Amino acid sequence: MITIKPIVATDHIEAMAPLWVDHREELTTNKELMVLKPDMETYIRLEDGGHLLSLGAFDGNLLVGYSLNINHPMLHYADVMACQNDVLYLDPAYRLGSAGLRLIRTTERAAKEAGCDIMLWHAKYDTSLFALLEKMKYRTQEAIFTRVL
Repeated sequence: MITIKPIVATDHIEAMAPLWVDHREELTTNKELMVLKPDMETYIRLEDGGHLLSLGAFDGNLLVGYSLNINHPMLHYADVMACQNDVLYLDPAYRLGSAGLRLIRTTERAAKEAGCDIMLWHAKYDTSLFALLEKMKYRTQEAIFTRVL
């Protein structure tokens, strides 16, 4: 059974690295522009400041997924604390059961415990995450449009 628990993300960088590569290959658009190069200094700064909420999905001691989130007051609504998902990924071999849903639900609970008022997820259209979030009664609040310049 998959165990989901809070982690110190910077302690799991080596275990995350191959998952980040798989994540990019599966879901990244504009691959010629979006070259994988995590900004570790910013992750460390956010984590040290208590603004990085990180969870890992484990099969025994093997990291098979993650949810990294940034907690911050919203810029236009300073009294609203947001938990904004940065990256969410679960190895495809572990998606058939409930691990993905549990990773999302555990992230929600941890965000609430951290004092967040709202949870924000980025999901590409036509993905299982998009469909799952709709089933969970999340609603699309706005769309992000992109164009490579």
